[in-house]
Amino acid sequence: MLTDESERAPLPVFPHTGPGSMPSLGLRLAARLFDFLVLSLPWLALHWPYLRFEGTEMSLRQLPHWVSVLAVVIPVAYEVVFLLLFRATPGKLLFGMRVAGFASGGHPNGHQLVMRAIVPFLGSLLTLAMPTGAPAAVLAMVEPVVFGWVLFDPYRRGWHDRAAGTVVLRV
Repeated sequence: MLTDESERAPLPVFPHTGPGSMPSLGLRLAARLFDFLVLSLPWLALHWPYLRFEGTEMSLRQLPHWVSVLAVVIPVAYEVVFLLLFRATPGKLLFGMRVAGFASGGHPNGHQLVMRAIVPFLGSLLTLAMPTGAPAAVLAMVEPVVFGWVLFDPYRRGWHDRAAGTVVLRV
């Protein structure tokens, strides 16, 4: 356990603008919204056969478990594959961002990228193993909290970045 402040590693310093700088919250939000729109297509394809329309109301019939599983696995796979191949999701690529190692600003390793991709969806993954109800509803709130932490972190890192030792930087 570190007790002396001088023994701690210094925090990294990133440029204020240009490549290697932290993107604005607006850019991060735009990239996440783009990825959400891309992922809404397979979600809609999976759920469409189970949607029921009655007048002006819409409801969702009982989903088979495999639909729920795919609805969680597809976003996780999307994040893992794109992060491992490009160090960025399509939204981040579109808006000029990449995931980097926090300490170095360089390339994170595969373990870091997989960890970063999985952490936001832990709540959703856990809900697959439990019946619906209050605990499942609470676990579903994990994702917004993980991503929303960028609002409070001076390095704009969500819990997924903190867990993986990564940061999002401009390219």
